Amino acid sequence: MFVSYLIDPLERSVTKVSNGFDRAPALLDTECLEMTNLWTDMADDESTVDMVTAEEDLLEPPEAYATFAFTLKLGLESLRRHFCGKGILVVCGNVRADLAEQVATIDNVQSAVEFLQTKTVQEPVVNTQRGTVFHWNRHSRFARERAAARRAVSTELSKHRSTKKS
Repeated sequence: MFVSYLIDPLERSVTKVSNGFDRAPALLDTECLEMTNLWTDMADDESTVDMVTAEEDLLEPPEAYATFAFTLKLGLESLRRHFCGKGILVVCGNVRADLAEQVATIDNVQSAVEFLQTKTVQEPVVNTQRGTVFHWNRHSRFARERAAARRAVSTELSKHRSTKKS
């Protein structure tokens, strides 16, 4: 089995693509790729299920805020991974029958993909109430000179010093 799907959280779509692993740089618009192994056959390391994505640190908005989760059922357990930006699901080799069924059709892959709410950049909250704010370097007491420093002295130390002076 050799099959690839392009998962696009911005378009909220899953598309079957040919040669997804070889075409990953063109499909993801970057040469800097990360590959996450979701499953490997212990007897045959050529049989794998992988997700290829762009390096998350290099993504720019809006791709940086688009995320999806992919769930792969492995027997009685489920493996759920979160990805940022577009991803290419690449399945190759002799995969188990239960895995092959999960990735055999676009509909099956779509049921394993959850498009998460796209994060957006929050606009800063602007306070419209008027108020007086002084920057320390613009305050009238600090504009021309340094502020006087006073050392905190404990009362015991003060008494000791005053008795010494006498």
